[in-house]
Parts: sequence; structure tokens; C-alpha cells
Amino acid sequence: MCGRREAKYRIEIEGAELDVCEVCAKHGKVIRRLRHEPQVVQPEVQVGKPSIIEEEELVSDYAERIRKACSKLGITYRTLAERINEKESYVEKIFYGRTRPDEKTARKIQHELHIQLFEKTETTVGTDSPVRFNLSGKDKEITLGDIVQFEKK
Repeated sequence: MCGRREAKYRIEIEGAELDVCEVCAKHGKVIRRLRHEPQVVQPEVQVGKPSIIEEEELVSDYAERIRKACSKLGITYRTLAERINEKESYVEKIFYGRTRPDEKTARKIQHELHIQLFEKTETTVGTDSPVRFNLSGKDKEITLGDIVQFEKK
């Protein structure tokens, strides 16, 4: 029931038979104790190298850039909407900064107006010591119950 793979008991709850751990066994009628030993997952700490992920992100002043470019070209948001084949109301919201465009629309606007709406960003991941689980037994999987530490009341 909790997600652990270390079932020790077969219990019955409302007509259904479940293999559960010792903690969850109290929630139903114990039919029998299972014979196999519980599978223990032991965390093993492994220090990894930090990785840098490069992504493109929409600039925060996208609306201002779009308005300036339209002004420079002498077009309105209505004309822009027509040129990029998008709804006028959607482009108006983007034009005035009331909504962020999806990536596809932003790229169409960027191409049509010859402006830059995306900037490259770098994200560093893996600077902490990640926890790697040693899953040496067969059919072992990590469950949320293996990771979360429960506090007893």
C-alpha cells in the first residue's frame, strides 16, 4: 500500500488480497506471512561532476522588443497577427505583455520582425552529492517510501 517492495504479509482489505509490508499489515486482516526475506535498498553516496545545461529562454522584455520592432516597421499588432497566422487577440495580449507567447509563436514573431526574443541560459546541475541507490537484487525498484523519511508522531 505504501509502495515498498518488501512485502512480509498477505492481507485482505474489503475482499482484495494484497502483499504488504509490516507497517501496512495493520490496515487489514492478515491471511499469512510471506516466506521471502525483505529486500533492503541501501543508499550509496556517489559524488558526481557538475553538468552545465544550455537552454534558450524567452527574454523578460519580449513585449517591449516586439512593440519597438513593429513601430520601426510601421505595422500594428493586427498586421503582425495576419503575417504570422495567429489570432489577433492572442497577438494583442503578447504585444502588451499580458501573456507570454509559446515557443512556436515567439519564434514566428522573432523571424517576422527580425529581432531576438530568446537568450541562452546555462544551468548547473549536480553540484551536490547525489544519492545513488545500490539495487543489486533482482526486481528491485526505488519507491517513494525508500526515499522519504517519515516522522513518528
